[in-house]
Amino acid sequence: MTSHFWIRQRVVAPSPTEVAAYLLQHGWAVTTTNAKWALYSKTLGGEAVVLEVPLLAAASDYGRVVGLLIEDMARLENREPASLLGDIRRSPQYVDHTAIERNERPPR
Repeated sequence: MTSHFWIRQRVVAPSPTEVAAYLLQHGWAVTTTNAKWALYSKTLGGEAVVLEVPLLAAASDYGRVVGLLIEDMARLENREPASLLGDIRRSPQYVDHTAIERNERPPR
């Protein structure tokens, strides 16, 4: 039995740039983009996985959608969402959007 329990907290959603930087640094590749979404793919455990990342931080449901994305990413990485969010926030902030289109990783 554990003495820990989970309390959900309200936090500010990371920006599309923060999420992109984290994904690119962790081996995800941009497969498709448009004005509203970017698709990132990676092979995990021999299976192709695709993440749909929202690009409009001003959208009314952006926080909810990014929250679901972080929960999915945490499950894929077998870790807690709060820990993943911390790593996303600590990722370098600079993302060259033309590099995303060319599918290049940002410098570390």
